[in-house]
Amino acid sequence: MSAAGNAQLALVPPGPISAPPDVAAAAVAREARVARGRRVMLGAWFAGCALIVTGPLLAPITDGLSIVGMALGGILVLPASGLVLFGITLYQHDRAAVSSLVTATFALVSAAALAGPAHRVGIELHLAANQAELDALAAEIRAASANVPATSDGWADGQIPSRFYTRLQPLGLRSIGPIEGGLLFRRSGDLGYTLLYADGAAGPPPTCGKVRLRFLGGRWYRYDCRD
Repeated sequence: MSAAGNAQLALVPPGPISAPPDVAAAAVAREARVARGRRVMLGAWFAGCALIVTGPLLAPITDGLSIVGMALGGILVLPASGLVLFGITLYQHDRAAVSSLVTATFALVSAAALAGPAHRVGIELHLAANQAELDALAAEIRAASANVPATSDGWADGQIPSRFYTRLQPLGLRSIGPIEGGLLFRRSGDLGYTLLYADGAAGPPPTCGKVRLRFLGGRWYRYDCRD
């Protein structure tokens, strides 16, 4: 070949080197598996975040059993799925992986912010479902304790709460006590709370110096001590 021909060949840029078909197909399959794994882990993360909200929401109805589900979500589902999502982001370094990690963070922050309001809604729903029974129970307690002196620890004879314990337990309540202006119904355990039945009757003054009341319905309030 002449020198001119060699010069023309030297000016022609080399063409792109294509990967063998088997290598390209393996790369595409690997990326598809990573994307599928990312979607699965993101779904598991969303499920764990949902448990953070539904646990407090259903706690008054399930007598705290939903808190067990929330704990399992926090201990098992969220750390495992979050670690995998973080690893996929380090591996891929693309927009889809980073977006998944940002979405997961936003979902966790939102779930944590909604846990408190969800618990308040759960208390209101539980009271609404059992308000008629609770009203009748409060009236019976007042009638039974009409001639029994009230103290800051309950009633003087100490028998009023035990007489109604079997009625309180199915409603998720553990104890009752008189207070100035009403009756306190306490729920112990996970995410426990106190209800005030405000009937205006005389009773011992509250031992809490800073009380916050939240109206629930009828004569019922949520009673929170802010000391």
